[in-house]
Amino acid sequence: MGLWKPVYFQDQALAYTGIAEKIDFGIPLKDIFSTIPQPIPLQLLHKTLALGFLPLPRPQLTHKYQQGHLLLIAGSHRYAGASILSSNGAKASGVGMLSVAVPESLKPLLVGKIPDGLVIDCPVSEKGVIASLPPLATDFASYDIIACGPGLTREATEVVTRVLEAKCPLVLDADALNILAQLGTVNRLSKRQNATVLTPPSRGVLSVFFLISITPKRIE
Repeated sequence: MGLWKPVYFQDQALAYTGIAEKIDFGIPLKDIFSTIPQPIPLQLLHKTLALGFLPLPRPQLTHKYQQGHLLLIAGSHRYAGASILSSNGAKASGVGMLSVAVPESLKPLLVGKIPDGLVIDCPVSEKGVIASLPPLATDFASYDIIACGPGLTREATEVVTRVLEAKCPLVLDADALNILAQLGTVNRLSKRQNATVLTPPSRGVLSVFFLISITPKRIE
């Protein structure tokens, strides 16, 4: 069938495949979707589009509890620095409150580096990764958005699976994307009712996850 082939979107293959162009030669969409799952609507967030939303509107009379509460789930024994870097990035977003869920052994490090954040210590597996999320980190209704993935390693499957159940918007990065691909990207995301932002290293990687092309579209 004349559909996009994953090889055309793999970075390692670009030197051999050149520029791929989609040419419509009349296969009805109903026939395509009878063979493969109907694609999830995607929107590409690029620099120009992102800058169009800045500066964020903020009333003169407000406080941090009214400016959003972000839960960041990050880090492992192997990638402790990822939790610090992503925490600093989260603070730079302008969010009012930041909670960071990390392996319990990293809590002293995070408290010293991110004194203005609420650090949640999580049980750790023998391999030094977050084994499960404690109640404070699974009370998803307390958060306006959840970011998950930096430094988790691919062994944090239970964590990512649990996070996908959240009703609020999600940002999935790094190993959370690898785990999502293993779980079945389209199947998992098609069950979500709220926005899910994916941050792959390239558009090609994201296209492989969905096996479809991505067209830039303004996010309303």
